[in-house]
Amino acid sequence: VELIKLAESAVDDLEDKDYAKAIYEKSEGMLESGDDLMKLAASLMSKLNDKDMALTVYQTAETKYSDYANYVKLAQAVFKDTGDADFAGSVYIKAAGATKDSKQLVAVAAALADDIDDKPSAFDQLKQAELSVKTVDDFKNTADAIIKYADDQQWIDAVNDQLEKREAHPDLYKDFV
Repeated sequence: VELIKLAESAVDDLEDKDYAKAIYEKSEGMLESGDDLMKLAASLMSKLNDKDMALTVYQTAETKYSDYANYVKLAQAVFKDTGDADFAGSVYIKAAGATKDSKQLVAVAAALADDIDDKPSAFDQLKQAELSVKTVDDFKNTADAIIKYADDQQWIDAVNDQLEKREAHPDLYKDFV
C-alpha cells in the first residue's frame, strides 16, 4: 500500500508517469491480498488511466478470491474501471458458482443482463436461482427476475402460474418449500 502512495506521488508531485508505472509494476508482484490488488488497479486507473495494466492487476486479484462477495466486488470494479465486459462477466459467473443463495444468484443474473449484456449467462443463473429457492419470498424474488429478463414465454408462463398458486396458498407452499 505504501508503494501505491509512492506511485501516486510520482505522478502528482514529480509528474513522472514512467517512474510511476515502474513502481506500479513492482507493487503488483509484492501485494498478496485481493483487496490490496484492487486498490492498486483503481489507483492505476485514476493516475495513469492504463486499462491494460489495471486489467492485469484485476486478473491477479481474481486468483486471491473464492467467495461470492469478493467476486461481485471485483466484477463491479473491473467493469466500472476498465469496461471489460468479458472479464467482468466471467467474474460474475464465478460469484454465482460460489453461492447457492437464490437472491445472490438473481443479483448476478441482473448484473449479467443489465450491465454486461450477457443474457444467456443471466438465464443460466436464473435457472440456478429457481432451483435454489428456499422460501416463498425467494420464489417471488426469483420469479420477478425471470419475468423481467427471460425471453422464453413457456418458462415465463410456468413461473407466473407457480407464482399465482404460491400467492393464493402461501401456507401450503411454506411447508412445501
